[in-house]
Amino acid sequence: MWPFSTSKYPSIMLYFYDAWLMNIANPYIWRCSTKEVLVPLHQRNIGIHQCDIGCGTGYYLVHHKYTSPKATITLLDLEGTPLSTTCTRLYSSHPTVEVHHYQHDILSVEEIPPPPPSSQCTAYDSISLTYLIHTLSVRPEEKLIAFAKAKAAIKPSGVVFGATILGYGPWHSWAGRLLLRVLNWEERLSNIADNVEVFIQGLRENFKDVKVGIVGSVLVFEARRPT
Repeated sequence: MWPFSTSKYPSIMLYFYDAWLMNIANPYIWRCSTKEVLVPLHQRNIGIHQCDIGCGTGYYLVHHKYTSPKATITLLDLEGTPLSTTCTRLYSSHPTVEVHHYQHDILSVEEIPPPPPSSQCTAYDSISLTYLIHTLSVRPEEKLIAFAKAKAAIKPSGVVFGATILGYGPWHSWAGRLLLRVLNWEERLSNIADNVEVFIQGLRENFKDVKVGIVGSVLVFEARRPT
């Protein structure tokens, strides 16, 4: 995946990304409402020092209310365009929130960068993996490194949360199965074989307190108390 030479999410695609994903694909194809499920997931879990891995357009960060004047956001993504897009949006919507960004391969052995020095912390209050896992081009078992790396980067009181579109299974509608095939053919997703049991086991191996649910064809999770 290095050195970030292939772009799955160019600027022109990100321009339409929110309108398509948040308003059409999520509620009607994946059947996991942006407003009723995914926005509340972020609102109840984003901490003072938040790390967002696979930031996309920063939709959930931009729509979050930051009540602490010490709030910081660290963005990680494999591609530069999502990072610059999200930074621009956050600078506009939340100019007082400190934002840092890094190009980072979550599948690498490299550790997740720590919070900024101004936080006076060595670990995060919260890490989000929303719609990251289903993009990783490896076997489902190899994707579990994302949970292990996130576990190592949060505080004992922290939370790792997110959502991922599952592979083929009874949770998909006919429209979901069709779009799943198209997106995997285009290599925007890599999740045909993604199995819910593998991810639940991976979460439980890394965290003592795990909450999961399947909403439509999306696995939604919250994990606390790292092992």
